[in-house]
Amino acid sequence: MNKSKKNRIAIFVDASNEWHRMRKEDFRVDYGKLCDYVGRIAHGDVIIRYIYIGVSDDNQKTSFVFSMEQQGFCVCKREIKIIRNHDGDIVRAKADVDAMIAADAAFKIDQFDIAVFVTGDGDFDYVIKEIVQRKKTVYILSTHRMVGKELLALEKNEPNVRYIDFRSIPRHYIQLT
Repeated sequence: MNKSKKNRIAIFVDASNEWHRMRKEDFRVDYGKLCDYVGRIAHGDVIIRYIYIGVSDDNQKTSFVFSMEQQGFCVCKREIKIIRNHDGDIVRAKADVDAMIAADAAFKIDQFDIAVFVTGDGDFDYVIKEIVQRKKTVYILSTHRMVGKELLALEKNEPNVRYIDFRSIPRHYIQLT
């Protein structure tokens, strides 16, 4: 009996990008269910689970972090930077996790066949191109309102890049209940 090889899948979740998506969309994603769904459509097992979040001193260990750890995610934290104007007023808060995500995807590249990026951030186009050059497949999960044109162009021009709009996935597969 010849069993076909299962794909090894790595998932990289940009929680900051997801937070912005959730503020604009009408549903929240259950990332454990999402891993099951991705494993099913990509014919494999999600063996690498990373989620990247911004933290401040008062939210180092939230129920969200605990939930992600319980679901097998490696929670990668980055201190939130507060950007102030010249008067000292807070203009923006950001975590800048993009470099961490790109580096981890590059460091783990020999451990997966398929990389899944849960983000719409067009800044990931370079690392995705590099992964595809190594004969890997990449899935990008976001929504059309949140996905960068650079990522949509990659899907159009690279046969091993697939963009999946969350809204096209039946909600019972991925929605947080």
